[in-house]
Amino acid sequence: MRKVHEAILAFMVELRYSKDQILEYYLNQIYLGQRGSWSICGVEEAALYYFNKHVGELTTPEAALIAGI
Repeated sequence: MRKVHEAILAFMVELRYSKDQILEYYLNQIYLGQRGSWSICGVEEAALYYFNKHVGELTTPEAALIAGI
């Protein structure tokens, strides 16, 4: 029953949002480390913390490192 509920929810989300919007939301929410007592959540925050750069300024190896985290 849980899987049926998840499938219905996924279908409803895909009707309302584009794949790009879903991916953007996910990338802005995922946990990517810890800075003292603060969590690093989202790719932009991780780029600023680890490399002191915005996401658009990352090199391919830097982006790959964040993706690997």
